[in-house]
Amino acid sequence: MANVQSSKSGGQWFTALLTLAAGVFLIMFHNHLDLITWIVAAMGWLILLWGVYLVAVNVVRSRQTRDVWQVIVGVLALALGIWVAAAPSTFSHLLIYIFAIVLILAGAWHVFSLRVIGHDINVPVYFYVIPALLIVAGVCFFITGAKVVTTAIILVMGIALVCSAAATLMEIFGRRRDRRLHSGEATDNPTLS
Repeated sequence: MANVQSSKSGGQWFTALLTLAAGVFLIMFHNHLDLITWIVAAMGWLILLWGVYLVAVNVVRSRQTRDVWQVIVGVLALALGIWVAAAPSTFSHLLIYIFAIVLILAGAWHVFSLRVIGHDINVPVYFYVIPALLIVAGVCFFITGAKVVTTAIILVMGIALVCSAAATLMEIFGRRRDRRLHSGEATDNPTLS
């Protein structure tokens, strides 16, 4: 049980650090007007690499073990990746909606994880503030869309990612503190163990 908890906590630490790094990056470079185009182009290259991987893995396999659907998805990913990487400005307005979805899902995930944690420990109400703000920011992105200045959206997204990382760290520390309190109670009171 301890190994599962430590690996889960390690994954949460890694996710929190990546989220924090992405948020700080967006905050630092929010004034660069081409940032959205760069992000979209990078996403295109990642899709293209994923397509190359799927096709290459199936080409190397023997004929009997090849997965036709993976090859089809790989070819489609190659085409989409080339299109997105070659014309990132075409897709830059979609990135705002992707940001909105990410914020809403991040907020919903934090609310869900707090509800799950809440079954085992007493979670203070203020832990729900950041997830609620993430959901509100995502909904605002959907409502405003591309009408708002792109640099403002990037700045808000960066701040939201930093807040999401902070919420994850609060959850980790809260769980760790509660485990210490419960383990201290179990050793102090032998009837509980």
